[in-house]
Amino acid sequence: MQVQTVRISNEDLQRGVAASLYGTSRVRQGAVVWSDGGSELAVYPSTCAVRLGAGWMVVAVDAETDQTGRVTLQLVFAIGKAGESDGLRVASALAVADPSGLLSHWGPDLLQGAWSGVLDAIESSSGALDAQKQWVPQGLSADDQNVAVRFATGGAR
Repeated sequence: MQVQTVRISNEDLQRGVAASLYGTSRVRQGAVVWSDGGSELAVYPSTCAVRLGAGWMVVAVDAETDQTGRVTLQLVFAIGKAGESDGLRVASALAVADPSGLLSHWGPDLLQGAWSGVLDAIESSSGALDAQKQWVPQGLSADDQNVAVRFATGGAR
């Protein structure tokens, strides 16, 4: 079995998350309006910032409603530390300071959008792996600069 680690930089993660938050919008600047029933949220993907730490990733993005005005929301992901991560488990938390109350309604959608962007960044970065082999992700970890994904292969396609 061959093992290879792909590292995704903070900048690549940030680009992936911002692109995911823009969704299908062709205009990649300003706000994108998300709707849910009678509620609307203006999301500003260009303000997306990703901070990494040993075992953690925090995504911050500005959002706005008529009631709250513009606020910065933080989405927290526990990814695991190198050497301590035992697989592909990731936990997320919405129990962070949120005086606006926006995370109680929009948090799950924002988490899904952000994580989708992380997965897109991982997929894009995994293009460096030998395309003649079947690679399977084995582990995920974060440090101050990268998210690392450990892939393994047992042979050719």
